[in-house]
Amino acid sequence: MSKRQKVWLGILAMIFVIPELFFQLISNFVYIFLQNSNNPRPLVINFFTEHTPNLVYKLLVFIQLLASALIFITLITNSKNLKKNFFYYLAVFCSLILCIIAGFIFYLITFVNIRFP
Repeated sequence: MSKRQKVWLGILAMIFVIPELFFQLISNFVYIFLQNSNNPRPLVINFFTEHTPNLVYKLLVFIQLLASALIFITLITNSKNLKKNFFYYLAVFCSLILCIIAGFIFYLITFVNIRFP
């Protein structure tokens, strides 16, 4: 990969990581979703988990979805220039899983209108 591609990969990673660190959008939703109870408790209580998902929450999850999808596409399109070792396949797998999870959460909060407890 060229230096420019590495910089863009780092920028895309930070676009995904910074909202996740500040608000725990995806990890909190996955934690609530995996609990098998009638009254699930959030991992972190913030203003996104107190009521129905608003436009800001949907926008942040969409940005995370877009960043994870672009990371996956960048890794796949530059696979000729990279050494295909364990870390490359791990990065591709992790970015694919993050993209699927973010897409599923975006679908649930946008089209299903899922509510938080």
